[in-house]
Amino acid sequence: MRILPSLLSLALTSPLAACAAADAADATADHDAVAEVTAAATTPMLACNLEYELLSPFTVSPVGSFSVPFSQVTAQGAAASDGHYQIFASVNPTPSTNLSFIVSIANVQTGKDTAYTVLPPPSVAGPFLFETGARISALSKAGVTYDHIRAYCSYFLP
Repeated sequence: MRILPSLLSLALTSPLAACAAADAADATADHDAVAEVTAAATTPMLACNLEYELLSPFTVSPVGSFSVPFSQVTAQGAAASDGHYQIFASVNPTPSTNLSFIVSIANVQTGKDTAYTVLPPPSVAGPFLFETGARISALSKAGVTYDHIRAYCSYFLP
């Protein structure tokens, strides 16, 4: 008779153990999903825009933009271009001073920098926004002749 209670116990506890294991797997999956969302929400982002500019009358035309995790900028840089001009952001891993964050605007055909800015690394302690620009050779686009180019970037938590 001892066999029957053991078999009965086994028959009753096996489905409970299976349910508990399934609940544990669901809880782990939920925890992992929350961790991914939390990490994404605390990953600093860098968003940069490049625009042609005419000062009088003031008119702008987008050249390109990007919005990427700052870790990507640190690891490999980030760029946007229309084939004429390019914005490139990067981080110097071994600067001689605290000026390690680099943003440049380059003429794609010549490969020469039109504007170059070096700043301390951004911080999410407060708003971070900067702008740089330069005069360029006249460039016509959609019937408007632009004579300046500007880039502006912001660093933020999503």
